This record gives sequence, C-alpha cells and structure tokens, in this order.
Amino acid sequence: MKHWIKTTLGIGLAIGLWQVSADARFLDLKKQENVPTTPAPIPQTTTTAQPTPTRTSYNPQVVPKGISLRFENLSLISVLQNIQEETSISFSIDPSMETVPFSATIQADDWEAAVRELLKGFNRVEVWTDNLQTSRIWVLSGEGV
Repeated sequence: MKHWIKTTLGIGLAIGLWQVSADARFLDLKKQENVPTTPAPIPQTTTTAQPTPTRTSYNPQVVPKGISLRFENLSLISVLQNIQEETSISFSIDPSMETVPFSATIQADDWEAAVRELLKGFNRVEVWTDNLQTSRIWVLSGEGV
C-alpha cells in the first residue's frame, strides 16, 4: 500500500511539474511572438494621455494605513502608466484595451492588494516579488471573473 501511495504521489508531482514547465514555455512563446494582439509593455514616458471631454483626475496617496487611489474618467493605459511611474511595477497591456475608459477608488494595505482590487474586472497574470521593481502584471483582453 505504501508503494502505491509513493508511486501515485510521484506521478502526480511529475505531471504537476510538467504542467508548470508547459505553462512557462507557453508564456515564453507568447512573449517572443510579434503578433499585434500580444500585450505591449507600457512605456515609461512622461507624455500625457489624451484628455477625455469629462473631468479627469489621478490622486495617489500612500497613507500611514495603506494606499489610497482615485482615478476618474481616464483610459486604462493612463491609469497603469501612473501606477508604473509611482511604483516601478511593470505592466503590459493588450493594445486593444489601451483606450478602455476607467474610473476607480481604491484603498488597500499594500500595492499588491491595490492593483489586484483595481484590476479585478480584467483577465490578468500577476507575478509579485518582494521588490516592486521586479513585479510584473499582464492585462489581457476580455473580462475576468
């Protein structure tokens, strides 16, 4: 019976590692493709986004108890550029989503929770590290669950 359990666990571990390896290869392949529908890195420039006809604002505050963000009537790419400039978190976004209108008010304990709450309605892949400069988020097309 012990041999059967060890064998089952070994096979399960092997399949799990194979799946992680396959997923990593898939992400590398997607990264290497030059198809226009792949997420494009958001450039770190100081250019301003095209204003919308309505009032727009961005107000990041790191308060003693966490982070407070408020975005009104901005494009999604403008929101992500503001956060990227503030934190050095690297964002990549599907080009078709750059002009999506976006408004949100967020309060969170840390940047990971703030970004997760901010993008909760979008499909995304998040890789968080202890250093925000090496953290990376890919925002994909379609709506998340």
